[in-house]
Amino acid sequence: MERPAFRGVGTVGPADGDGVHARHGFGNQDIDGFQRRAGGCDGDGRVTPGPLDRLGFTSPVQTVVVHTPAVLTVAGYDAYGNVTALQGLTDGVPVPLVLSLSASSPEAQFSATATPWAPISELSLGAGPTSASFAFEGGVPVNTVVTVSDSVGQHPSVDQAITVTAGSNVGLGFASAPQTIVQATPSAAVQVTMIDAYGNQAPGTGPVTVAVVSSSPSAEFSLDGTDGWASTLDLVYPVGATLEPVFYRDDAIGPATITASSRGSATSPRAFP
Repeated sequence: MERPAFRGVGTVGPADGDGVHARHGFGNQDIDGFQRRAGGCDGDGRVTPGPLDRLGFTSPVQTVVVHTPAVLTVAGYDAYGNVTALQGLTDGVPVPLVLSLSASSPEAQFSATATPWAPISELSLGAGPTSASFAFEGGVPVNTVVTVSDSVGQHPSVDQAITVTAGSNVGLGFASAPQTIVQATPSAAVQVTMIDAYGNQAPGTGPVTVAVVSSSPSAEFSLDGTDGWASTLDLVYPVGATLEPVFYRDDAIGPATITASSRGSATSPRAFP
């Protein structure tokens, strides 16, 4: 039977039982027609990976809900793409590696584990694991880039994109700032929005009708600020919509508040002094 060839620099050992010499050293190994580069061989002739050359994410690109942990995993690779130990070198001696964690979104956080959650910015590794996992949590809905690098800069940093989305719709809120208006003069658009538990804009699961009312009996609302003025008004949110404008005016002088409500959910009153 033809033996797989081992090509490389090394010593030629004694012949085995078939009269074939065993080679030991560094080089390339052809196994079943496939060539694999390696850092070297140990004393038993087994191929071993080379030292850490780069980091790489092994976890997939993810879309996660705001404030819901996602687990990310980073592995170590040698110069030929073989998985190798996540450890640095100081004067040729392996040393434990510390990974620095950062994100393009300032609201993002990291933890060594999803539960219990304990915010960290670095991940200290033990003696030579080939991969390391940590938990990520996004604070706001946004496209985020997570960056992992070793703390001493011996190896290039590596990035992974994560999409953070809003949670389920749980209520209503105002997205526009409070206003002071002139008597009988239309306001700027008052933005009424559907929100998740953290105040992020979050659409409902179907068309939603929201009623707006005022504490002032002389107040009126309009969809466009020019006509169709009425003392109460319904805002209709199509599927997927989160934000609808309404305009407000009042012939009376003095403070008033408006409230938007739908399906048992209501905004906090918005003052119009």
